[in-house]
Amino acid sequence: MTLLQSKITLEITDIAVDLLQKRMSNSELHSPIPGLIWAMWSNESHYKWQIGFYEKDEIEEGFLIMADGLTLYVYQDWLLEYLDNSTLDIVNNTITVSKNGAEIKPEFHPE
Repeated sequence: MTLLQSKITLEITDIAVDLLQKRMSNSELHSPIPGLIWAMWSNESHYKWQIGFYEKDEIEEGFLIMADGLTLYVYQDWLLEYLDNSTLDIVNNTITVSKNGAEIKPEFHPE
């Protein structure tokens, strides 16, 4: 897989934009890009939306999404259908993705 520009439509709320910009400016990376994944760490009991930061020049495969002045990185291609026409937000310090007011929680898809 190579790095592709995705044509999906994703809205990011002002709260989420502010948080991402603050985390990017505090990052030790030279050119940080926020990456959105659906994952569960070994100490967690359920899958959830998570954001990590990647060095822009080191991203070689996946998808870049332009949304509300930010570039987001997605490497789980099956997430694109969930993200299209959706809204990324931060609610009670938790990353959420919703569509038409309903929170989206994808079924786990193995990589």
